[in-house]
Order: sequence, then structure tokens, then C-alpha cells
Amino acid sequence: MAGGTRTVSGKRRDQLLTVSVGLFQDRGFHNVSMDDIAGAVGLTGPAVYRHFANKQAILSAALTGQLAAVADVVAAAREVRPETEQWDALTRALGHLVFESPNAHLWRRERRHLVGEGAEEFRNRMRDALAGTEAIVATRRPDLASAERGVLSWAVLSVFSAAGTGRYALDEQQQEAELRAMLDAVVAIELRPTGSAKHELAVRIPAGRRERIIEAATELFAVEGYYAVSIEQVAERSGNALATVYQHFASKTDLLYAVVKRGAEGAQFVLAHRLTTEHDGDDLSLLVDAHCDLALGPHGRLLGIVAADRIYLPVEQRREIYRIEEEYGEEWIRALRAVRPDMSLAVARLRVQAALTVVAELVQIARVRDRADIDAELRAISRAILLGAD
Repeated sequence: MAGGTRTVSGKRRDQLLTVSVGLFQDRGFHNVSMDDIAGAVGLTGPAVYRHFANKQAILSAALTGQLAAVADVVAAAREVRPETEQWDALTRALGHLVFESPNAHLWRRERRHLVGEGAEEFRNRMRDALAGTEAIVATRRPDLASAERGVLSWAVLSVFSAAGTGRYALDEQQQEAELRAMLDAVVAIELRPTGSAKHELAVRIPAGRRERIIEAATELFAVEGYYAVSIEQVAERSGNALATVYQHFASKTDLLYAVVKRGAEGAQFVLAHRLTTEHDGDDLSLLVDAHCDLALGPHGRLLGIVAADRIYLPVEQRREIYRIEEEYGEEWIRALRAVRPDMSLAVARLRVQAALTVVAELVQIARVRDRADIDAELRAISRAILLGAD
């Protein structure tokens, strides 16, 4: 009887985790309550606490479980012999995992909300997944130094998580084939040291009060996350009185909307400027260059905020941001299919989404972003995802 009780309890715990992941994905961690989770599985709030101490414990179990699944397939692939077949084993396993765990990319957005032991366990799982991936990449690219293999390993895991953000009108076999093709192209790119020093961004304090408020909010949201930042912190960082902040923005949500909309529309403005002033017939290369310049420049922080915190906007504002992003993506899709007219619309959507997601992800990782040659590397990774191996 005791064994049966544990089995029932384990199933209920798994059910709570599955439901929680879906709710966190749709609403964002901070917009979901324990009562929401309980109601979704037909329980009362107190009943959930028999399985999890609090919502943070649920998030920790969910995200750590997602990374554990990745680490497990990496570890299994490392056992394959001969070693030359480990890469194929890994890409096949990642392709299956995308469909087995439709929200397997949630860790990218919600990991910043982990605290204490949950955050430490997550970091340990990430290290395991990265170390194992790097070891497999080494079987494919023994010519690279460890640092370069590390960059490619981050890119591999980022492409995998990006492939899970939609279904793109592709069946499982087609999407798995495209994922594997993108991964093969990424691991094959040439990383050539340029010998150039990394350009340091100048610190700029805007003259106008509203601009100083937006700049302060951007800096704080990028580092701490929207929910962890108070409007009082924004006022202090911007050098304005609290009343002055409220003269420009009625609420912290309105301030988030201004920041996120600037990030989404800013990409459009940069794109239009490049396509108009530098047009030479190769729109795709211009788009890649412009987007990488944006990501590595002073406004690159906005890409992370758009990805992580737009979920906390009201529905109508969130829809507006999605619309802007879709139009931006359409420019990429048109440019990509001009180069590759044989590529279907569904495949082009997948590859563009993956490229944009990977750029936004990699520039948030300090040891990747701070590399001297990251400018050229980011462009090479983007083109590999979009076009395949040269």
C-alpha cells in the first residue's frame, strides 16, 4: 500500500509540474499563483503544499528538470562508440526532446527568477550540459581550442531551445531534420581570430528626464528583471524625484511597455536605415550585420528585456509587441528566401526565429559577449543557422 501511495503522489507531483510549466510559459512566473496551479489540476491551494513548499520550489523543480533532460541526452550520447558517432547521436536525441517536451525552452526566460539552492542546482545542471556538449563538439571539431568549443556549445543548446518555441507547420520528422541541419552548420563554422581589440561602449547619460528614466529602467530591468525592480529604484538611478517619474509614466507597467516597445521598434528602425542607405542587393547579409551590431551595441540589453519581460505586459500591449516582431521577422524571411528560393516558408520561419533567438541569448552570456572576436563569431553563427554550412 505504501508503495502505491508513493506512486500516486509521484504522479500528482508530475502533473503539478506539467501544469505549472504551461502556466509559467503562458503568463510568466510572477503572474501565476499557487491557487492558479491548484485550480488547474482540481486541487485546493493547501493540497499543493503537500508536494511543494512554495512556488519557487515548483519553478526550481521544473527548470532543473528541463536541464536535467538535456544533460541526460548529452550524457547518453557521450557513451556512444565509436566517438565519431556521438555528434549524430546528440542531434537525434535533441530533435526528439523538442517534441517530447514542448516547453523545454522555458528555462531561457524564467531562470533569472531562481534563488538560493534552486539557482545553484540549476547552474550545476547547466555546467553539466555544457561540459558534455563541449566534449561531443570536440569529437567533431578537434581543431578548436576549448574557448571556441565553449562558444559553439552555447550556440548548440540555444539553437535547440529556440527550435521548441513553435511548430512552424512542420511535422516532427521535418522539424527534427531542420534542427539537425542547423546544428551541423553551427558546429562546422570557422572561428578565425581577428586580432582586433574589443570595442568598449561609452557610458552616456541622456540629457532629457524621460530619456534618463528609460535608460535607468533599461539598465535595471536587464540586470535584475522587471519584477525585482521598484519604481523608486528607477527614480534614484535616473536622478529624478519619484513624482517626476510618475509625470512621464503612470505605472511601472507603462515604463516596461516604453522600454519593450523601444526594443522592438528600434530593430525595425535599424533595419530600415541599413536597407535604405547600404542596399547592395544582399539584403540578408545587411540584416545579419545590422542585427548583430544592435545586439552587441548599447541597446543590446533591450533584446533580453523584450524576450524575458514582455510577458508581464497587458494583453493588448503584448499583442502589439508581437505584431512588431512578426513584421521584423517577415523582412528576414523575405531576404532569406530571396537567397534560398527553394526553402519553404515554414522552414524559413523556423530558421529566422532560431537565428534571432540565438543572437539574443548569446549576448546575454557575459563570457560569450566579452570575447574579442564575438562580432565575427555572432555573424558566422547567424549565417550558419539561416543558410547552412558554407
